[in-house]
Amino acid sequence: MGKAIVATKTHSLASYIEDGVTGRLVPSRSADAMRTAIRELLNDNHKRHEMGRRAREFAVKNVEAEIFARNLADYFKSLMVK
Repeated sequence: MGKAIVATKTHSLASYIEDGVTGRLVPSRSADAMRTAIRELLNDNHKRHEMGRRAREFAVKNVEAEIFARNLADYFKSLMVK
């Protein structure tokens, strides 16, 4: 959707969101960090729009359904070889 994301940092989300580039990742259970990240983005239109633009570019290149399914299938195939 072209929106900057603020999310709790987890292993799986870190593979989709590059902190400071395509969104913001904050520590788990830190309302202060979440609030700060949201405020920073709300107060900086340029940064927010650039993050959103880069997030959309990443999603189109990597998360589109057919690409995602192909990558997932390749991953499972690589597990079977080992």
